[in-house]
Amino acid sequence: MKNYSKIVSIALIAIMVVSAISCSKYKGFKRDKKEDFYYKFHIENKKADQPEEGDIVELKLTVRTTDSTIIPTIPTRDQIVESAFKGDFYAAIKKMHVGDSATFILNGDSIFHYFFGQEYPFGEEPLYFDIKLDKIMSMEEVEKEQAERRREYEEMLETFKNSEDSLLTNYLTDNKVTVKPTSSGLYYIKLASGKGKKIKNGSHVTVHYTGTLLDGTVFDSSYSRDEPIELEVGKGQVIAGWEEGLQLMQEGEKARFIIPSKLAYGERGAGGVIPPYTTIVFEVEVLDVE
Repeated sequence: MKNYSKIVSIALIAIMVVSAISCSKYKGFKRDKKEDFYYKFHIENKKADQPEEGDIVELKLTVRTTDSTIIPTIPTRDQIVESAFKGDFYAAIKKMHVGDSATFILNGDSIFHYFFGQEYPFGEEPLYFDIKLDKIMSMEEVEKEQAERRREYEEMLETFKNSEDSLLTNYLTDNKVTVKPTSSGLYYIKLASGKGKKIKNGSHVTVHYTGTLLDGTVFDSSYSRDEPIELEVGKGQVIAGWEEGLQLMQEGEKARFIIPSKLAYGERGAGGVIPPYTTIVFEVEVLDVE
């Protein structure tokens, strides 16, 4: 009889659990009564660490409604701070363990009001946060990592800086460049003569151009877009190498500028395609001078 009662009790508990889940507002989700949000774990590792306030977390995040993606899946890093309101994003993350993957349905009205200062634009649609918690780090660990990255970046800058002169020398030799640089370091090579107005400080010019690295890699070209650019010389609208080179030209002329980094993009580089301390080459055609 005792065994029968125990079996009945277990069955009743199972029915109650299933009923509680099935009665959830969102099928398959449980409700956190304290934080007033819904959640569903896809992978759960209860033995792993959980984040606390002050920790830095690395995670993959997707934000969506039922049928629309608001933020596509991105890896991101964030610091866990005190919740701004009941059941916010940080409360959800604190429920997770390292390695967990879960979906949370959070209060869209509160999130949009607090973080974006506007009304929730998706009506009655629930707001889903798909989160995979990859790593927890302390602030000390993050600062140590950042210091290491700074050191590596500075070493990289030094490498580029030290190699620029030799790369330029090789380019000049390989391309049989015999012209002397100007006092600033610009190499100006006339490719075709022009007969129009000479460019001076304040001239309004229209030009076509192609920009390449020393190895010939094209990083920009107005020809490929079939869109010449217009600019006013001497107004800082272009790099220093251009400002100087243009004032050596006249309407109808074509020329090549070999521009060392100090007259171009320096230690910053540009656009993810021009590394720091990189000499660049432009072929420029002056179409019009006003």
